[in-house]
Amino acid sequence: MAREESKSLEEAAIRTVIDAITKAVRAKDVEAMLAQCAPDIVTFDMVPPLKHQGSQAIRGLWARTLAAFDPPLEYEVHDLHISVDGDIAFARCLNRFGGTKKDGRRVLNSLRSTFGLRKIDGQWKVVHEHVSVPFDMETGKAMLDLKP
Repeated sequence: MAREESKSLEEAAIRTVIDAITKAVRAKDVEAMLAQCAPDIVTFDMVPPLKHQGSQAIRGLWARTLAAFDPPLEYEVHDLHISVDGDIAFARCLNRFGGTKKDGRRVLNSLRSTFGLRKIDGQWKVVHEHVSVPFDMETGKAMLDLKP
């Protein structure tokens, strides 16, 4: 019973990390988002290059991404599943991200996210994130309008 209780506590702590990231994105607060990440985080995001590594790279990526939108930003997490084993965890979810861009265009994209987390000095931190979207094999176009 103690192992299951401990696992539930760890899952709750990881949900808190994901919730903090969600709130930070909605608030366009890059520093609050980075506070949930390890300094050497690596992401495989939808925008080039293929790999973003380290807090400074992520800071620039998210600052550019969020700057393109007027507030409020929309960011929702659906179907969050968490697996924990010791000091390593994975979380996967479906997301909706978007809002009104500075040019007045409305954008709302469906995404798939996987987070790799490690417990560092007693705190769960994101060490890896992979974001993707399905695409039409015939046209090569991203299918950003699917709904979770």
